[in-house]
Amino acid sequence: MNILIDTQAFLWAVSDSDKLSERAKEVFYNPQNVLYFSAASYWEICLKMSLGKLRLEKGWKKVIDREMSVNSIKWLKLKKEHMVRLLYIPWLHNDPFDRMLVAQAQMEKCAILTSDPQIAQYDVQTIW
Repeated sequence: MNILIDTQAFLWAVSDSDKLSERAKEVFYNPQNVLYFSAASYWEICLKMSLGKLRLEKGWKKVIDREMSVNSIKWLKLKKEHMVRLLYIPWLHNDPFDRMLVAQAQMEKCAILTSDPQIAQYDVQTIW
């Protein structure tokens, strides 16, 4: 299964947080799944850090790179097709990063690993 990892779920997974559900752990660590981390999530992390809404330890970029390598997580770049898809996604949720993840998941045929109930309102499979 193709799985797009939500920003918060990714941070919980790589920090071994107990906030990650058992089902999410099963999906994240199942080698049969193809895991993706969106450029939109990386952008969200940087934006939240610059606004003081998120604090990560020094060396966080290397940690993300290492965790992506160790867990065989692939980068999902932002494509113009993803952006155009936003025109057809209803405004059920105002978070631009979550909306982009929904657009990417729909276009790339991925489920989204997320604890966010607002993402589950969209026409996309969510796992938690």
